[in-house]
Amino acid sequence: MLVRLFVQRQFIACRHARFLHNLREPKGDPRWPGYEVVIGIETHAQLKSRHKLFSHALTSGPKDEPNTNVSAFDAAFPGTLPKLNPKCVDLALRTSLALNCEIQKRSSFDRKHYFYSDLPSGYQITQQYAPLAKDGSLDVYLPDSSTPVTVRIKQLQLEQDTAKSTFSPRTLTSNIDLNRAGTGLMEIVTLPDLRSPEEAGAYVRTLQALLRAVGSSDGNMEEGSLRCDVNVSVNRIGEPFGTRCEIKNLNSVKFMIAAIIHEISRHIDILATQSSVPQETRGFDENTFETFKLRSKEDAPDYRYMPDPNLGTLVLSEERITSIESTMPELPWQTRKRLLSSYGLSEKNVDVLIKLDSSKDVPVDGDNSTTPGPIQFFDELCQGNKRDPKVAFNWYAIDLSEMSSLYSYSGRMAHELLGQLTARKQSFQNNTITVQQLSELIDLVQEKQITGTSAKYLLRHMLSNPSSKSTREVAEEQQLMSFAFTKPLASAGNDLPASAYPPSGSPSTSTSSTPQTSEGESSNGLDVLVSRALAAMPKEVDALRAGHKGVMNKIVGWVMRESRGRADARLVKEEIERAINSPPAATKLEAQGEGAGSNRPLRFGILGAAKIAPNALILPAISHPEAVVYAVAARDPQRAQAYARKHGIPKVHTSYDSLLHDPEVDVVYNPLPNGLHYEWTLKALEAGKHVLLEKPAANTAEETREMFELAERKGLVLLEAFHYRFHPAVQRAKEILDSGELGKIKHLEVIMNIPRGVFPNDDIRFDYNIGGGALMDLGCYALHCIRYLTSSNPTSVLNVSHTLLEPANPPADYKRNVDRATTASLALPNDITAELTCDLQQPLAWGFIPRLPKLNILVECEGGKLEMFNFVMPSFYHSLTVTPKARQSRKEKVYTFSEGDSNLGEDWWASYRYQLEGFVNRVKGREPQTWITKEDSIANMEWVEKIYAEKGLGSRPKSAYVHNA
Repeated sequence: MLVRLFVQRQFIACRHARFLHNLREPKGDPRWPGYEVVIGIETHAQLKSRHKLFSHALTSGPKDEPNTNVSAFDAAFPGTLPKLNPKCVDLALRTSLALNCEIQKRSSFDRKHYFYSDLPSGYQITQQYAPLAKDGSLDVYLPDSSTPVTVRIKQLQLEQDTAKSTFSPRTLTSNIDLNRAGTGLMEIVTLPDLRSPEEAGAYVRTLQALLRAVGSSDGNMEEGSLRCDVNVSVNRIGEPFGTRCEIKNLNSVKFMIAAIIHEISRHIDILATQSSVPQETRGFDENTFETFKLRSKEDAPDYRYMPDPNLGTLVLSEERITSIESTMPELPWQTRKRLLSSYGLSEKNVDVLIKLDSSKDVPVDGDNSTTPGPIQFFDELCQGNKRDPKVAFNWYAIDLSEMSSLYSYSGRMAHELLGQLTARKQSFQNNTITVQQLSELIDLVQEKQITGTSAKYLLRHMLSNPSSKSTREVAEEQQLMSFAFTKPLASAGNDLPASAYPPSGSPSTSTSSTPQTSEGESSNGLDVLVSRALAAMPKEVDALRAGHKGVMNKIVGWVMRESRGRADARLVKEEIERAINSPPAATKLEAQGEGAGSNRPLRFGILGAAKIAPNALILPAISHPEAVVYAVAARDPQRAQAYARKHGIPKVHTSYDSLLHDPEVDVVYNPLPNGLHYEWTLKALEAGKHVLLEKPAANTAEETREMFELAERKGLVLLEAFHYRFHPAVQRAKEILDSGELGKIKHLEVIMNIPRGVFPNDDIRFDYNIGGGALMDLGCYALHCIRYLTSSNPTSVLNVSHTLLEPANPPADYKRNVDRATTASLALPNDITAELTCDLQQPLAWGFIPRLPKLNILVECEGGKLEMFNFVMPSFYHSLTVTPKARQSRKEKVYTFSEGDSNLGEDWWASYRYQLEGFVNRVKGREPQTWITKEDSIANMEWVEKIYAEKGLGSRPKSAYVHNA
């Protein structure tokens, strides 16, 4: 028998010699000029079967108690025999077909002998010589490449997994868990067709997606159900392949890429000395990101392969293979082609759907899942193009083509279904919105039965309050149906009670009556809201009547806010135009005191047509009765006019000086680049204007001090706009820490990372001369937050690391002095340590999918910890998690101040809106709920400079402007 098997295996090896030697052409890499990298991968994928490969024992999950799913065969009791699980064979056949392999109708099992504590029998059953399948291939696409890399599959074989051993440093013992012993594995071996670490990473990700698609494995590397051994060799271009070294048991794509990069550098260093690379088996240290020697070729064990006498030849009929082939699910590349051709989505958006679908739960034994995955959900949502796919996608996922800035990105993430789930740190499997509910939501918007604004709120509400009710029922309960589809709210008649008007903020639970107009006709309430808007904004009405159409948007915005998004913007405009031509209702309301007040609203002027101004000032001012954005100045007159028209700003100045000396302007908002803050803030103060100043205050602490001292001498208000401080969620975090509930603070981590692609390399944030750099733009927030939460300033800078900006084609005189990312460790009083991290170009997931902005706080205390997600823009979404030691953690969400606080606020207020409330109160002589003092701003800038000084980058340049006090 042994002779027959040997002859058969030699014949098969010769038959496939042509396949094995048809290798890929050499490919150089600019990172390693003159050298070629050759990579092959052996992947061990755990089969998603209910039972183990050769026993009746159940397969185990990561949460199962040790040694609870073990049969006598798994534990190698004498006299026990293996029994092949046919489900495992079927799953392996699915994978082989998906990999275009040649199925071997006759395959056999071998014993691989070695002695180790995790192998009870002293041998592993595998298919070394006659595997289940051979000669396959997998096309792999790299980001931004339309040409695939074809990776050939040498063979796919079935084998047993080993037990799991863990070392206990406390008892200095190794513990063996036999739960994993005998679990079915597929070993998938490639030929050396990969030529870069990135190709290797793309291959593993593509293989993961394929395994999940066919249902043979969940491919979760973090749980050990997919492990990789990587063979790496390096040779000079034109020379034969180098000596390969194998890196064992890599359990994440990130670590695999890092291990390959280190191994390539190690090989090149050895080859540079003209010596040969010794053949070794190596491991990877995840802390140092370096490989280390496990054993050399001379130390490699002799596995003494032999046929397993207890298992016969596995014979597959043509009927069985055909049956498996007929039930094959759609493969990722087929799905991608169908989504592109059927729905007309962009390639990037299709890639988002495929990536999401690859993370769905994989049922056991290839069973059909009862819960739709993300792509099936999307298919059902579109109903075969009955519903516009692009509209459906925008409500379902993130449209990457529309992500033009951090602010629009965050806004879109606040209402799309998958964005909401991501923000809540929930997977798609935790989604409680059904296809029917989201379909009805989209249809209601398309039919204008609810507005887009109401739909966004409704989606958030339904995720927070799961229900089997229809979307329409929930919308009606929350009073979100558009005016034309609901009972009227109030009439335009005389003496309207305050309760007749819809309140701001979240929907009220009260039901309004249906009074009649004086003409006896039922009103839908829209005319009342428009009348109130016209009465509240007389100057805007005058501007509109004078032909300044741009202010229309501001009036529309007021009505949309008051209606909680229920009004149709088109109908609002029509009603405004009608009321402007026949204003008695507005006059009547004004006579009753609606919108009239003795205090003139503060008139704000904006320096520059800044992108941040709509979120930071223009939108908040719409809902503030004492704030009006009155003027804008820009050096480009056309740009200023376009900006004013877009945002409903009545007055335009063609120079900053002109705006500063406009007697109608009370407050100057300065969002100019950091290097211009000093000059124009001083000029505004000298002109007698209060100043709302974007952070950081200036390029240096000295300039910051001079600005605040001038404001004090002039009796004017100057505020550095760290808006997050004004939001109740952040103040609640501070309140918890100050309460002593968690004990003394030990360590803080504050992270401010923005995805790559939001800010290009030529963005002003990277311009050194005007105060560019990650620490200036983002790190000042993190530093400010650390100081706020600890109520103290640092005592020293412990360590700093910078990642400097590397332009694609820098000029010859380019100076590397702008930090793209910075990490700093700080010492604070009372033995507190802190670390701030900021990155303006956080690496993309998979090389092309933007990550969520990472805006997080972690505070470790003696009695527990506090975590906050999204502390900078908590109004979009945030979570505050408090975990006391030995007690259950709790989550809090805080959008308003507590009852009884005079600055209660509304739950839809953004942090910018709370900041505006405090600023206006200060200017009006009222006490703001919180404030950022002169000393606070100066100290923050001092420590920014000290962090830069630690590694020699130095402060940003001082302004050339000379102030004559």
